[in-house]
Order: sequence, then C-alpha cells, then structure tokens
Amino acid sequence: MNVQVFQQRLRELSYTELERFVFEVLKSQSRFADVVRNERKAGFEIDVMAQEFKSGTSGRIVWLFEVKSAKIIARDVIEELAQKAVMMADSFDGPRQFVLVVAVWYSYSALLAAQLHGTEVWDSLRLADECPDDVATQFFGEPIWPKPTATPMPPSEEAAFEALLQSIEPGQAAAAQFQTPSPKSSPISSVPR
Repeated sequence: MNVQVFQQRLRELSYTELERFVFEVLKSQSRFADVVRNERKAGFEIDVMAQEFKSGTSGRIVWLFEVKSAKIIARDVIEELAQKAVMMADSFDGPRQFVLVVAVWYSYSALLAAQLHGTEVWDSLRLADECPDDVATQFFGEPIWPKPTATPMPPSEEAAFEALLQSIEPGQAAAAQFQTPSPKSSPISSVPR
C-alpha cells in the first residue's frame, strides 16, 4: 500500500487499535526493550513505555509514548503532556523522552510547543517509516511501499500566524508590546464620527 492509503487506514483505527499498533511497531524494533502498554506511574497512565539502551553509555533512556487519535492536535495537548512530564519527573531514574504519537494532523503551534518542551511528535509519516513490513501486514494486510522520508512540512503563513497568536500571553502588558499608538494625522483618526 502507498503512504496515502496507509495514512487513511491509520486514521480509521480506533484508539485502542492505534495504541496496539504503536506498541507492536516499537516492540519490533531492536533499539527498544521492555516495551509495555498502559503502565501507571505517579498516578498517570502511560500509553506505551519502552527503554533504549545506548551503546557506549552506562545508562538507559526511558521513552514514554502518548497516543492520540483526535482529528487535530492543538497546542493544549502538548501543554498537558508537558505538565504530565513535570509531575512524573521523580518517577524515573535517568533521562526520559516524551513522544506524542498522532495518526492525524497537528497544528503548527502544537509543533512549536513540542519543540519548546522537548517532546518528539511522531505523525503518520514517521509511523510509516518506523513500521516494519510484518507489522503493517498484520494490521493492514500489506506492507507500506515505498517508505516515506519523515520530514515535517514547512509551515504555511496561516500556521505561522496562528503560532504567533498562540504564543502571546494573555493580559494587558503582553498586548501593549504589540500595539503602537497611531499618529494624529492618520486617515483613521481624521474620519468624522
């Protein structure tokens, strides 16, 4: 199946099926060990958790995957995940990496928030790239071919404007920095009221 068909089929999966798909993709990769689903830490449920042992280092990295199947992922989802990461900080020894896995689209402001908080975002292109043929065949009846290169699309002007608006803190002080007084001779001030 081509990537577009894979993306469509991925969007049709239920949340539970999508979580199981991500679990199987991670379990099939040699870089991850101890892959588990629905683990509870510090009162929170982690959809999929895995460990990666880096060669040449004495430690491990704990990967925490949050799976979302909403129609679009906005900035608030990333902010919620960042808060969860802070509250879970004492539950793990050593480094950890949060990953938001989405089968659908995410806003540019969500991507910026993810970068700000150090959260990776795996979208359908990344999943297609990571998915081995046997897992794709198990879930969709055929492998994905050709494999995509997982590069994010450049933001549109609308997305960049949305990200700018989302980055402005509410309040008069923040609004004042974006406003400049208009001169008395401007065409708007000379219009009779």
